[in-house]
Amino acid sequence: MLDTFDWYSPKYQSKHTYEQVFRWMESCGLRDLNVAEIGIVGDEVNPAKELQTFAFAEDRLVLIAPRDHVVSGQRTIAFRDTLIYDQVGLPAGNALQDTVEDHAARAGRRLKLRIRLPGFDAICQVVGSGIGVAVVPAATARRYRRSSAIRIIPLVDTWAPRRLRICIRSFAALPPQGQRLVEHLRAQVA
Repeated sequence: MLDTFDWYSPKYQSKHTYEQVFRWMESCGLRDLNVAEIGIVGDEVNPAKELQTFAFAEDRLVLIAPRDHVVSGQRTIAFRDTLIYDQVGLPAGNALQDTVEDHAARAGRRLKLRIRLPGFDAICQVVGSGIGVAVVPAATARRYRRSSAIRIIPLVDTWAPRRLRICIRSFAALPPQGQRLVEHLRAQVA
């Protein structure tokens, strides 16, 4: 979706690179409302009342595992069945990581976290190297499937499908390029 957006506005070209924005957009742990003008969050984040939100996309959470892992042959898996394996996770306090840890606690277990990494690209690479398994968005897993030697196993849990929303303080207050970005993203849903 972002590869079709014109990133060459002087305002955005001087401040952001495609990769920086994309990495930020993958993150669901928006805690500080001064971080960015535009954010994308999943169901696990409850945006502040003062934010405008727009439906953006639907995604589902999946388990990724090294290609030679014992779960790699499974067509689907319940999250509780992954808790016996070493896990790779996001930093503590990340909304998605908090959700995963909360579901582990509900199953009466704790994650066997071997390592916490700052983003999904690092998680996919580390999982591909055999360190453990991880829960990530399906769209992210598909992007890294070939380059990171991972297998994607859909989670069957009711919380695995999630709706993503665009969050902004005020559409009218966004600079023109920011308004174009929000309109571009919303058009992808229509």
